[in-house]
Amino acid sequence: MVHVVRFTAPAQAIGLAMRFSDVTLENVPPGTVMNLRTDKYLPMVIVNQDDSDPVDVVIEAVTPETRELKDSYEPIPDPNWIRAVPNRFHLGPKASASTDVILQIPNDSKLIGHHYEVVLWVHSDPKSKLLPQGGVLFRVALRSLFRSQWDPRDLKRYSGRRL
Repeated sequence: MVHVVRFTAPAQAIGLAMRFSDVTLENVPPGTVMNLRTDKYLPMVIVNQDDSDPVDVVIEAVTPETRELKDSYEPIPDPNWIRAVPNRFHLGPKASASTDVILQIPNDSKLIGHHYEVVLWVHSDPKSKLLPQGGVLFRVALRSLFRSQWDPRDLKRYSGRRL
């Protein structure tokens, strides 16, 4: 007689998902302030895929690593040119939240002709009080590339503006 004993454990989803892929904006004039949700219909949506645990989430703009840069792009001179509002929130299990991504480019004609890249880093908050009582703590993160470029041929278009 053969007995087959099968142990099954329910699979548990963990991690974050993001509805905001790599974004490239072209010919954005210096001095522009743009809300990607309202101006370009591009909200950033973060989803907690965990079945049972909440997560505290932080969104930061960071300088990309050299290996992440697309050809002809350079790291953004100041990651503070782009920000998420709000940039911190609490997500329950299977919950989602939307945040605005604000681009604020300095009013400097020296920026024309450059291609800049910044990374929006979405991750669990390391300062969170939501630590497990036992087991392993997983820190989850996502990175989304954001690119912007200004063509020097468009300088004529901005010649009437004060740069």
